[in-house]
Parts: sequence; structure tokens; C-alpha cells
Amino acid sequence: MNLLAKQKSLQLFSIGAILVFSFLLFYSLDLSLICYLHEVIPDKLSAGLKSTGGFNEIIVLHIISLFHFKAIGYAFILIMPGLFFLSLQLLFKTYARHPFFQFSIFLIAIALLLPLFNYTYSLKITGSIIFSTYVLTIAYFIAEKTGKFKIPLFLLSLFVNYYLFGLPGFYFSSVVLIAHKSTSFKFKLIYLLALIALPALSMAANINFSIQQAYIGCFVSTIYESVKPSAIIIYILTPLLLIFLQSTEHKANLSAAKPKKQRLFSMLQFISIIILAIAVFCFSFNSNHKITYKIESLAQERKWTEVLNLAKQLSAAESPLVQFHINRAIYDEGHFLDNLFMYPQLFGIDALFLDYASNGTLAQAKADLYFDMGYGNDSRHWANESLTSRGNKPHTLKCLIINYAASQQYSIAKRYWNLLNRSVVYKKWSQINEGILNGEINEDIARLQNNFPEDDFFTGIGTPQLKLEKFYARNPENQMAFEYLIANYLLIHNIGKLASEIPEFERLGYKKLPRLVEEALLVYSVQKNVDKLDLRSFKIDEKTQQDFKNFSLIIQSAGSKEKGKQAVKSFSHTYWYYLMFDSKYQKKLNS
Repeated sequence: MNLLAKQKSLQLFSIGAILVFSFLLFYSLDLSLICYLHEVIPDKLSAGLKSTGGFNEIIVLHIISLFHFKAIGYAFILIMPGLFFLSLQLLFKTYARHPFFQFSIFLIAIALLLPLFNYTYSLKITGSIIFSTYVLTIAYFIAEKTGKFKIPLFLLSLFVNYYLFGLPGFYFSSVVLIAHKSTSFKFKLIYLLALIALPALSMAANINFSIQQAYIGCFVSTIYESVKPSAIIIYILTPLLLIFLQSTEHKANLSAAKPKKQRLFSMLQFISIIILAIAVFCFSFNSNHKITYKIESLAQERKWTEVLNLAKQLSAAESPLVQFHINRAIYDEGHFLDNLFMYPQLFGIDALFLDYASNGTLAQAKADLYFDMGYGNDSRHWANESLTSRGNKPHTLKCLIINYAASQQYSIAKRYWNLLNRSVVYKKWSQINEGILNGEINEDIARLQNNFPEDDFFTGIGTPQLKLEKFYARNPENQMAFEYLIANYLLIHNIGKLASEIPEFERLGYKKLPRLVEEALLVYSVQKNVDKLDLRSFKIDEKTQQDFKNFSLIIQSAGSKEKGKQAVKSFSHTYWYYLMFDSKYQKKLNS
């Protein structure tokens, strides 16, 4: 086989490897999670021309919105990496005879695909690099075909990339051009090493940047919450790979190698590419993170049965936010005060109200809780907080449209409706619900209006019990508010306050006390050393009383807390188990 044929076969294999990798993405990537985490209603394309990188941001947001149509979304996932890889092949063809050329280009391409496995990574960076590479490839192709205007075309492409696609694309295309246009290796080395150091210079302009945050790419305008390894690979590994190819291209020429060595080089690349693709797929993908994001996404869509099914795959909720959604799902499925401890409540009331913080994701989750409860003041407040920190996310806009329509602030509702109505994906929802801007009443509007306070009292943060008690006092028929209050008393061990609410259970028409309330009252009777509590028309179920006796006997005979915990595992869904082993407030209880 001649050299040209070998290079051709190696190129085809590399393209095939990229397609296989793309298929792995196709197989494992949940596009709905990308939409949930990154979708924002974009501005018009013309608005993107007002700032550097703005055009790229709007293009990426339009692409993300198309991910709702799975066939189109997966077509992007399959086609764009292949085109990017072919662009790299063309741009770096100077080194095509290098035995590790295909492997190096493949590694650069893989670095760009890694963020797709990490759902929280900003796809704007990926888009900036891909689109700027396309622009550079077009300029390179025109220059090669015409043999004219090479320098003006490349300078123009750099300007276009910086203006339209922002700093990540400008940086990446600068690396490529320096590798092409500098003649001396020392000259190339100086410039490539300078580019490696360039992001760190941004730290001088902003003392809040860490070295990792500086290297994420968008180092002038944005600090992302987390930095993934792919950012470091893109901005450090790419120049280093080019230095490696340049410094060894004359010494490691595939055509000069003996046939046996050529075969060895080819086999080594084949094996390396396969191992790399598998390793990247396995080690860049966290299934637990995917489950937690999926739970958040399903909760936003109010698919509560699916939330509970997914929750079974987690030994315990990884964050208060996940437990918060599980709690909402338990409530929606019914028997909230019977089944609250079916999943470990390790975060106390933090996972009931999320009032420990107020960032964008938590803000919208709180807005949804109070929306379902009919607590319009808090729902509107937290939706506006989410809008401020996360932008025009469709779910937030829907929440605000309904909230402002319910409070008859139609001009504000109309403003948010106009934003949602220009989206291809959400236009149908906007048209269906246009009537609420003119006073039509639907189920959500009715619930919010029925519970609307007479005055706009301050909602505040950090005091969920006080504000919910105030809300419930004004809306004594709101069963959801009542049950969340009772859950709050259970979680913070305020059993005395719970006992005082027994008449409310009777007034609201409960046929029997919920199981967890019965279990708490048995503890209360021991604490107060009374044989019989005033339970009005209720009585504690005999099975609950027997379970309490059995639990107490097992704990007493266990000898130690750790042994007792293992011995009463079958009681893990009870209030007694929570008090002794899961409660974050148990030190207060023991003291």
C-alpha cells in the first residue's frame, strides 16, 4: 500500500472514530436536559451585532431551542463534530505526513466534544470555537483556491470571529493561524506559548478570577459556576499538540519510515483512538448527575411519578434541591404526611422550602412551589429573582405571565407574553393562553386569585415558617399550605406545635390522623409523660402503637446507636427513625 493510500485509510478511520464517538453522544445524551439547563428565549439576530460574541450567543440559543425536536437535535450532534474534524484536517494538513497527525487532530476534536457530557458546561464556548473554525476554514479554502489575498482573508476571518463569535473562537483561530503563518519554529514556539499564557493575563483585570476560571475562555464577560477539564484541554492542549507536530514533523515523516514502522505507527494510532474514545465516554459521564438534572427537569414539567421512579435510583438525594423536588412529588402523589420519610430527609426544612439560598435555579424552584400552593406574592417574587439571574427562560416567563395576569397586571404579563410568543417552540402555548391577558380565568389563575392576600405583605427570606403561617391564617382552606406547615413542624421537632394543630385536622375533614402525625404524637406523649393526649375525635391506630413499642424495644436492646441503626432499618420510613438517625437537628434533640 503506497503512502497516499495509507494516509487516506488513516483519515477515513479517524473520521469513522469521530462518527462512532458522535454515536455514543447520540446514544447517551439527553437533549431535554440541555434545553432545561441552557434554554433562554434569544433576542433577534440583529441584537447580537451590538456586542462582541453576541451573535454566537443568539445562534447557540436558537440551536438549543431546536433540540426540542429530537431528530433535528441529534442531527446537529452527529453532523457538527464531523464537520469540525474535517475542518481541522484541512487547516492542519501541513502536518499530514506526521505519524501522529490523525491522533492529534482527533484529540483536539474530542476536547471540544467533552462539554456535551457535562450538562452544566456553557455550550456558547463550544459554539464559538466550532463556528469560528468554520469561518477560518472557508477563508483558508478561498485563499488556497485563488492563491490571492491570504493575509487579508485571514485577518478578516480573525476580526469576524472576534466580533461575531467572541473570545474563545478568536483565541482558537489565532492558535491555528500562528501555526500556519509563522515561518520559524522558534517564532511559532514563542507565540504558541504566549497564547497558553494569554488567558491568565485576564486575572490582572479581575482579582475574583481563579486560574481555572481564567482558562475557561470567556474571561472578559463571564465567570461560569464550574470549570470542566475540557476547557483546560482546549486552551492548553491544542497549542501543545501543535508544538509537538511542528517540532517533530521533519524527524518523524511517515513517508521516510520503514514499512514495518509505518504499520506500527498506524496500529498505535488505531488503538490509541479507540482507547481514548472509550475513556472519554466513561470518565466524562456522571450518571448520578444526569439523574439529578433529570429529576429537576421532570419536576419543572410536573411529571411527579417519573420523579419518584428516578429517585429510587439514588441511595439518597444529593442536594436539598433534589430532595425538594422529591418532596413535591410525594405531595402530588397524595398522602404527604404518611409518606414524607419514604426517602431520607437529610436536609431538614432546607429541602422543604429552599430558603437557605436564593440563586437562580433555587429561586425558580421556590416560585413553582408557591405557584402550586397559590401563594402568589412569593411565587412572583422568586420568579423575578430567577429572571434576573438566569435570563428569559421559558418556564420562568410562563410563571410570570400567569402570576401577573392573576393579579390583573395585564401590561406586565403582556410584556413577558410577547417574549415567549416569538419562540417557535413556545408560540403554541402563548396562543392557547393569550386569553388570560384579557381576563380569562383558568385553573392556575383561579387558584392564585382565591388565595391572593388583600395586601401585598412582605415575603422575605429565611423565615419560611412565619410567612407560611401568615399565609395560611389568611387562607385557612389551603390544604397544601397546612400540610407543608405540619411537615415543617415534624422536621424541626416542634411536636408541641403539631399537637396544637389537631383541631385543624378535624376542621379540614381528615377522617384519621396521618401516620407520621400519629408517630410524632406517641413521642410527644412520652416526652410529656402522659398516657393519653387530647386528640378530639381521632385516635392513634393500634398498629402504629405496636410499631412504636417494637422500635423502642429494639433500640433499648441494641447497646449502641450504630447497632440500633442497623437493627431498625425496617423502620427507616418512620418519624422515629428520622428523629434518631437522619435529622440534621438531632444534636438539639439529644441536648
